[in-house]
Amino acid sequence: MTPSGSHGTEDKESTAYSSDGDKDKIPEIEDKKTRRRAQIAKSARKHRIRQKQELHNLRTQVHELTEALAKAQRGSRGVVQKTGSIEIPLGQTDIEMSHSLRGLWLNAPLQTDAGPGPNVFHPFHHLGADTTERVETLSEIARPCPARMYTQVMEETRAIPSFPPYVDVRMTSTGENVSVKFCRVCEITSFDHRTVSEVFWDIFWGFDSNGVVNNPGLCHRKLLLQIDSNTHYEHISYCVPNMPEVRLESLDVVTRVHHPQYSIFTWESIDQDDLIPASVDPHTIRREEVGSILFQTETDSDGCIRTVLRTVLYSRPFVRTLPKIFGDMNEPFAHLYCRLNVIAEEQVSRHLLQKFMTS
Repeated sequence: MTPSGSHGTEDKESTAYSSDGDKDKIPEIEDKKTRRRAQIAKSARKHRIRQKQELHNLRTQVHELTEALAKAQRGSRGVVQKTGSIEIPLGQTDIEMSHSLRGLWLNAPLQTDAGPGPNVFHPFHHLGADTTERVETLSEIARPCPARMYTQVMEETRAIPSFPPYVDVRMTSTGENVSVKFCRVCEITSFDHRTVSEVFWDIFWGFDSNGVVNNPGLCHRKLLLQIDSNTHYEHISYCVPNMPEVRLESLDVVTRVHHPQYSIFTWESIDQDDLIPASVDPHTIRREEVGSILFQTETDSDGCIRTVLRTVLYSRPFVRTLPKIFGDMNEPFAHLYCRLNVIAEEQVSRHLLQKFMTS
């Protein structure tokens, strides 16, 4: 009886031990999912805190910008009003014109051309009607952009930390020669640059079967010509904050490149397209623009990864074509670029969190 009882006890102990062992031996994939969800939940909390701080910083920037513009309108010519990171040169007579992107970058804030003619942001780009020539021209424009813009973005933002989020808006003129230089550095935690850039591309350049991407509150894109899997030609339009009757549009050649260390998206506007004349609507204005978003993976001391987003663009909306020119034309366009970037980052972060929290 004793051996039998002892054996029964051993069986029970063995069964209990095996049961505990089964609990400890959670499949590796489930363990990874649990840790991943915990990490993403932590990232979501950090993201909300950062968004609150970001909103406060942007409100402060808008307030400072408004004050700077008011001072600029009252100030004397040639004086530069400075508020935080915003600089507004008032005198135009002593400005040395630069007709290359490189020269413009090194002589920031932006220089503006007071009259008609070739713009100062990039060589004048003209597309003819011949299909073969259009493809060749667009390819030639797109090909050097990633390498050139990578160098420019890093020169401009290399020393800027990704947290707290950074924004710098520099402008010249308060009238018809509005020019904007916009820099933005921020981060999205827990995801590498390839994952973040793919989601970013899918949201904003994932054209539907009709060749359209509509991001409510942001922009509307129409695919005009697909050059290759990473390069296309598009029409994009925006509503301008505080100017609901005004629409801003441009014809852009967009390209992307992936490297093990980074991904980069670039765009450059086409100045004249023989197949797409400018809108006859007096409240629809064209812009000329060169811009880029650089995505880089970084790892902190705890081994957690993050993607740093570095956005730099030059833009000049041709507000001189509007029926009425307001004295504070800079503010709506500064607001536009700040709003576009913050909302875009929120959408990408939300999509990533939803996708991986439910997987």
